Amino acid sequence: MRNLFALDERERKLDRIGDPLAALDVSVDFVAIAKEVEALLPVVDYSKGGRPPFSVLLMVKLLVLKQLYIAKVRARVEHVFAGLHQMGGLLVRTIGMARADFQITTKLAVCNLKRWVGMRNTLPAQRRQRSGSTS
Repeated sequence: MRNLFALDERERKLDRIGDPLAALDVSVDFVAIAKEVEALLPVVDYSKGGRPPFSVLLMVKLLVLKQLYIAKVRARVEHVFAGLHQMGGLLVRTIGMARADFQITTKLAVCNLKRWVGMRNTLPAQRRQRSGSTS
């Protein structure tokens, strides 16, 4: 059974955790973007039937939210592969699976060490000293 106060509960939850669209509405003019996108879309005649499309404004907001949240995940994954690509990728020229496995494992270890050094250098000096590292 549906709750009669589901909308109120949803709004309270959004107020508690923070509505990302409300925060974006302050700095992004979604209506102007939607008008620009709508001007680029082809004109389709729906008089013969068919499902009408979603609102362009709704689709623009969805795309912005999608990029906002997916970009975080992509950034964590793509940096690793970019580092491997700079070191020759996963292309190995050896004979035998054991040697190929060793070469790929070594590349991955070197890539992880490079990332660790890069992250370590970005830490503030006070935090490095607290963790016992010397620089």
